[in-house]
Amino acid sequence: MLRQVFWINHNKFVCDLIQATLKDQQIECYTHQEALNFDYLVKELKPDLLVVDFETIKEKEQEFFEHIDGLDTKLVFCVNESERELQKKGEVFAYLDKPIGPMNIYELLKSTLSEFN
Repeated sequence: MLRQVFWINHNKFVCDLIQATLKDQQIECYTHQEALNFDYLVKELKPDLLVVDFETIKEKEQEFFEHIDGLDTKLVFCVNESERELQKKGEVFAYLDKPIGPMNIYELLKSTLSEFN
């Protein structure tokens, strides 16, 4: 069951939109706009999914994976098709292909989580 999501995206508008959309579905959603300095929040909140826009972390990819090492959550990347090959480190739970719209995000996350449970 999907109860809580932590979303990392550099675009504040996207963060706000995703947060509002998931709130309408009674899903707690926390957002962060940087590739680093979020791990303490994930440790404390223990979200069902950590959803990361690859564009947000690509310049700090190695540091990002160091920050998530040891976190007990499922990592989901939002990627363009060409970016799928770039993620070779870490344990990626699933990929969501961009663009992702607010109208289907809840069902998309729910089905992603249920596929692997």
